[in-house]
Amino acid sequence: MSSPALPVFKVLITPRLALRNIIEGLDIVLTIVSSPLEAGSSLVFSHPQSHQACLENEVSVFDDQGGVPVVHQNIEKDLGFNLVVGRQTSGEIKLHYSAFPAEPSSDHPAFDLRSDQGGILGSGLSFIPAPSTGTMYRNIVEWNLGETPIEIRAVWTFGEGPTPVEKTGPVSILLDSVYMIGPIHSSPSTVDYYGYYWFGALPSNIEVIKDEHHAFFMKASEFFEDRPSASNPYRSFVRRNGSSRSFGGNGFIRSQIFDYDDHVAQAEDYDLIRRVAYEMLNNWLGPSITEDGIDWLYEGIKNCLSIFFPFRFKF
Repeated sequence: MSSPALPVFKVLITPRLALRNIIEGLDIVLTIVSSPLEAGSSLVFSHPQSHQACLENEVSVFDDQGGVPVVHQNIEKDLGFNLVVGRQTSGEIKLHYSAFPAEPSSDHPAFDLRSDQGGILGSGLSFIPAPSTGTMYRNIVEWNLGETPIEIRAVWTFGEGPTPVEKTGPVSILLDSVYMIGPIHSSPSTVDYYGYYWFGALPSNIEVIKDEHHAFFMKASEFFEDRPSASNPYRSFVRRNGSSRSFGGNGFIRSQIFDYDDHVAQAEDYDLIRRVAYEMLNNWLGPSITEDGIDWLYEGIKNCLSIFFPFRFKF
């Protein structure tokens, strides 16, 4: 007897274009294909620190019967929200809303969706509310680039759009991963399981890391006996935060965001490569960013290896 089909959670992203084809925001359609929900059931929840997920007066919900009334719960600051349906649902459920980038700020988490030189980059934690369940889903990310110039590209941690990219697992895969859209540059151009992505011109010391990052990652993956593949990729995303003090990174599932500011030229080369190594190690050591608390044992090991790896691998 065959097992029942997995439920589906699909994210369709359409960029909003401003003057000079600058991307000013994202229009989002979330599609949930699963068992019907009873009235009063939770539909989706947002991350407690999210500043960009849909608000009550900005989200429209539909199913096979038409509009679905919804109520926001726990919308106080830093608690996120829980979106509850007002009637029993039928068939596919679609949520329509928009997300806009936040200004770099010490008050906002580094996983926020942010603008960078005509494009947008951030993690799903900042703008995708998701079902609060441990159920396995067919997670699908698709980009609508039909009205955008040819130079606009779209990348998710697990693949490049605009064709759909699918990854089976819990919905946390969609949250704990990175999304980038705009006039993207990347290196190398011939590998489908790895990529290094940025907007605009890189500072000279970040440019050097770009040229060595792939070789560094391959050495680290060999150390952990976990070589990347098309089904197990790795992508590193670089984001300029202007005058806002920002030097470091955040690790996500099979990816990282490395932030730099206008003062990065003053950083020591060793500090840069050690920070890159530290964030890369999140792939193999320590908890996901979506989990509560910090495992200090793994934090200590990551710190030690971030010192050891640059010398061990001769970088």
